[in-house]
Amino acid sequence: MRRTSDADLSHDDLAQVIRRAEIAREQFLRENSGSALRGIGWTTLAFGLTLLVVAGSGPSPRQILENTTLLEQLATKVRPMEKIAPGTVGQITELLRRPDYDCREVRCDAALEKRNAAARLELERVLVNHSGPATLAATK
Repeated sequence: MRRTSDADLSHDDLAQVIRRAEIAREQFLRENSGSALRGIGWTTLAFGLTLLVVAGSGPSPRQILENTTLLEQLATKVRPMEKIAPGTVGQITELLRRPDYDCREVRCDAALEKRNAAARLELERVLVNHSGPATLAATK
């Protein structure tokens, strides 16, 4: 047995409540659409700027210094070697091709640029001595 109460709505009453809800929703969206769009716009702008800063910044000065130091240490270790394995020669060649290890490709201060150029030159000399001019040409 079904109990009826004042809370029961007829089909017409229910349709009227739904229609009022739709009107209220449309009015709310109309009144607040500008702020929602502005919020989305500012969020998109902030994300885009962050992405540009991260992607466009390149290696940090500290990273460039560390890379140059690594080149110097590598040159010091391989210089006295009589023979260098072809795989090692290939890895050194690949390292010299990377822009983050080359002050000609990234911004460096003058002192670091000199150190970087000297280390690269020393490694290129070692490569020429151990594998011939073809490897040196491949690094440029």
